[in-house]
Amino acid sequence: MNFLETEIPKQLDKRRFKIGDTFYEFKVDAKKLLFGEYINNMEILQKAANNEEVIYENLHHVLTTICRPVEKKWLRWREIDVDGEVLRKTADNFFNNMPITIAYPIGVFFYNHFQSLTQDIRISLMEKATEMMKEASQEMDLVRDGDGGA
Repeated sequence: MNFLETEIPKQLDKRRFKIGDTFYEFKVDAKKLLFGEYINNMEILQKAANNEEVIYENLHHVLTTICRPVEKKWLRWREIDVDGEVLRKTADNFFNNMPITIAYPIGVFFYNHFQSLTQDIRISLMEKATEMMKEASQEMDLVRDGDGGA
């Protein structure tokens, strides 16, 4: 029962840490967030307005947005490409293996900064959507002009 006397850290000692067999980096980068992650986190935060337990029950999902898997290649750490499957595995790994000494400081950071983070994420996603619409419009112009057709 000595663990009950251990103080929970307020900040992480390192930005890179190992959970289970995978290394992760604590990094906030709105440009690398998937649209589905944004929607999922917004739903969690909306539900949390009426019930604080929702955050604790879904912390492993929230943490996947700011803790990305990395691997060491050629003496350098590189991010692993993230898709839905990687996010599911990451959330499961966090849920089953992440100690409170890592989860708590990251959770506190997210809670303290989520207003500005969501604004940054929203702006980044809007920029991405605008760029995609512009590309689609250019493709449609090519098809209409006969330059891009089969």
